Amino acid sequence: MWDRVIDTQKHFNEMSVKSRQLGLTFVVAAIGLAVVLISRGEGFGVKIPGGWFIHVGSLVVLIAAFAVFAVRKLDLNVYHQMLRGAVAFGEKIEIELREKGLFEAPKGMTQSISLYSRYTDVDEEKLEPKNNAKRKSALDKIILFYRFVFWLLIAIAIIIAFAYRNFEPKTKITIAEPFISQPHNTQIFSPTHEPKSDASKASTKPASKKTGE
Repeated sequence: MWDRVIDTQKHFNEMSVKSRQLGLTFVVAAIGLAVVLISRGEGFGVKIPGGWFIHVGSLVVLIAAFAVFAVRKLDLNVYHQMLRGAVAFGEKIEIELREKGLFEAPKGMTQSISLYSRYTDVDEEKLEPKNNAKRKSALDKIILFYRFVFWLLIAIAIIIAFAYRNFEPKTKITIAEPFISQPHNTQIFSPTHEPKSDASKASTKPASKKTGE
């Protein structure tokens, strides 16, 4: 039973590590692509109303930030919760085994890992946290990691967008202004052509020839 619990803990821990590696892959790929596009100067931008251009590098980094946010949701809400359940069950089994006298150590392996993970300073002989030890769970550390990566990408995207707001790329996508249809009875005149009045129209008519003289 105890061996299966340890294998389950290892499985969910590996899944959590792989999800974080996936998030870091998004980060490295997005920043690398943005650097290449900026250095070559051949990337395209998106023109928005107001005359600003948003460089494509900024969009790539922004997409990577939201991809990291999605990975965070998967990691913390699925894999980490399963790992916590497996750890709690393993700690309970180790307490029961110790009470039955099956091992003499003050704590089992799962309990020791949890202890060193939650506290900054531990008494190695008693396997207990010291008086001045600060408690910080693994969940808090993981949340801090994802928060740092997410806001770092957002900051990079904003910096690129602001620095290249007047960028004139060779290829660009323009977001057109919304078209407002004119009423049917509205006449549009150019500055050089004014509408003719009724009097001017009458004066331009050719004189009719008299007949029967």
